[in-house]
Amino acid sequence: MKNKKLMTIVSSALLLTPLGLQQLSIPPVMAQEVGMEENRLSNGDFSDGTTNWSTWDGEGGASEFTVDADGVANVHIQSIAGLHEDWGIPISWSTQLFQEGVRVDSGYTYELSFDASSTQPRPIEVEFTGLSGVNNVPFELEEEMTTFTHVFDYSLQSNTIDLKFLFGYVILGENETQNEAHTISIDNVSLRAVSEIAEGEERERDWSLVWEDEFDGDSLDLSKWRYDIGNYMPSGDEWVAGWGNEESQYYQEDNVRVEDGRLIIEAREETVSDEHGTYDYTSGKILTDGRFSQRYGRFEASMKLPEGQGFWPAFWMMPQDDVYGGWAASGEIDIMENRGDHPDTVGAAIHYGGEWPGNTHSAGEYRFPEGRDITDFNLYSIEWEPGEIRWYVNDDLYYRTSEWHSDNGEYPAPFDQEFYLILNLAVGGWYGLEPDESTPLPSQVEVDYVRVYEDQGLEEAPVPTPDPVPDPNPEEPTEAEDPFNRDDWRVIGDNLIQDGTFEQTTTFGPEDEQAVWSIHNQGLYEEWAGLASFNVLDDVLNVTVEQMGWEWWHIQLFQEVTLPSGFYLLSFDMASEIPRDIYVELTNTGIGLAEFSINEDMNTFETIFELTEDSESQLLFGFGRNPDDEEIQIIYNMMVDNIILVEVERIEDEEPISEEPADPEEPVEEDTEDPDEEEPPVEDETDGAETDESVLENPEGDSDGDAREETKDEDVTGVTEDKNDPDESGEALPKTATSTWTIGALGAIGLASGGGLKWIRKRRK
Repeated sequence: MKNKKLMTIVSSALLLTPLGLQQLSIPPVMAQEVGMEENRLSNGDFSDGTTNWSTWDGEGGASEFTVDADGVANVHIQSIAGLHEDWGIPISWSTQLFQEGVRVDSGYTYELSFDASSTQPRPIEVEFTGLSGVNNVPFELEEEMTTFTHVFDYSLQSNTIDLKFLFGYVILGENETQNEAHTISIDNVSLRAVSEIAEGEERERDWSLVWEDEFDGDSLDLSKWRYDIGNYMPSGDEWVAGWGNEESQYYQEDNVRVEDGRLIIEAREETVSDEHGTYDYTSGKILTDGRFSQRYGRFEASMKLPEGQGFWPAFWMMPQDDVYGGWAASGEIDIMENRGDHPDTVGAAIHYGGEWPGNTHSAGEYRFPEGRDITDFNLYSIEWEPGEIRWYVNDDLYYRTSEWHSDNGEYPAPFDQEFYLILNLAVGGWYGLEPDESTPLPSQVEVDYVRVYEDQGLEEAPVPTPDPVPDPNPEEPTEAEDPFNRDDWRVIGDNLIQDGTFEQTTTFGPEDEQAVWSIHNQGLYEEWAGLASFNVLDDVLNVTVEQMGWEWWHIQLFQEVTLPSGFYLLSFDMASEIPRDIYVELTNTGIGLAEFSINEDMNTFETIFELTEDSESQLLFGFGRNPDDEEIQIIYNMMVDNIILVEVERIEDEEPISEEPADPEEPVEEDTEDPDEEEPPVEDETDGAETDESVLENPEGDSDGDAREETKDEDVTGVTEDKNDPDESGEALPKTATSTWTIGALGAIGLASGGGLKWIRKRRK
């Protein structure tokens, strides 16, 4: 095809972070050319019309698929979907062009190539359904026909997959698919193995059995396991239904038994009630929490699973001590989970990053060979080492990853601490779907054994020490006396906040990766959660709050900041059309929330705090509400300006002049000075520097904004010298409006204590 541009994307199915490469010894991978092989796709040039290709529309998508006389496929998009109502993610799959039965063998480098254009410039995605560890790949289509290529390595489970072009609602950076009629043209689609991967020899593991349960008795061994009961889990001072996943079952002891050398976890259709509600299904869940946990090793279970819509069996692990914070900052490892209406497939996953909703995950998938499925006994296992986790079914490696991170620790955190084991059978939920008339109830998970091994040849790093676990229901703190005189502190550094005056900010992250300020609206992902719009008008940030949600972090404005240990001053100007409280947090520091009462006047607020350790943090403003706060039902506006975060130090008192006691035998010299004589003028030590008494202070709440305008043109620190206490080595701090600060685990120092810590803890399944 003529007049085509060429675009190439190179990637790998097995990626490592730079730090991971330093800490993990990976055998060398070398590519050996295999020559140009045949296209693994059939009718990739559409010379046989639509043969071997199919389309699918759903979730609001509508299209028509044709092949023209020149052998070019055309998908005429009539409508696309938007965000998923429950998941809050773009429905990229609402229109698909796909081919089934594509064979991908392990141990090769592959190249996908195709020509494509769109009458409406837009992004699309390509999905390798059934290819574990290979993520969706985005491409930008233009009106001109362009050749695209994508190169990737694959060394996991050989499989027969579906190659899918996703033409639904795709977002790539700032490029968002518009819901308008348009046509996508595609031609010359090929998938070829271009080279063979030759891997070096891996280190042999010396596995030693350290823990097991063969279920040989007639009841569950409570020295190894405990039961989980109910349908709710705690999150702060609230109870979250369905274990955070909309699950329908009520866990109880009666659904767990040991018989004939096997553990049985049974799901039943029966009605039970507790103080929180009534449930139509019961099931069982057991865990080794508090009885056994281990960092690194091989963890395996021989299991037989039930088939049927609505079943969600899992063999998984959670951190014993939550070293890096609540879910999923401290991680989660899913050794095996299954959707009961997909008996030919099981999944693997890890969850990591920050606390919900700032978490993320990575996942893989295993497809059983013909003649086997989940209803057979299969061995599900992981091998977990520093910097790598590998997943197996019947000792067939199908997924491995070294790519993860923690917001609160250095790599390989969070997967460098002890985890405990969990076995359960959920019913319903977003993953397993709800049971229907075809679901066989009762049904069981059967477990033959669970075994844990250690690698005797592994040299381990020290186990990380957990931070003190906070009281989930802390007592209301009492007002504390201000321990600081503000005149005792001076600025010793520059403002660490970029564009705290909002003179350059026009867009926000994460959509704009170059933006210094980022925002988050939980209302985009959950109905009735916090939702606001952010705009800069006349160099002032305007936050229009549409709904407050039910947690303080539902609406966020934040910026990354690096903080060495020391004392800091945080200052900002803020007003709200409706009086209310807002919350400020320095993440990853161990400090709790600072709470500020905002009214209609643009006031300056500030607080002093201490960091005892260096921190990679975020300065985060929360415009949502705590559950105890009054909910404001109308749309209203808030204004933010002059955000300053600067290091300070205490001004040491001058040494007093010591006077020797007078000798009683010596005559005391009379003061002969003329009382009417004027004192000679004293030279100003500030060399005549001007001072501004209004800096960072508007105690009267100047509603016309004059006080805010006076601070707008200050130097980068936002403060000037106090003429009553000049000093050449720093600047004295001004007096401020009042604030409250919660004293945190690292000994934060505030102007007054209050508010209370808010710990969010969500767990899956």
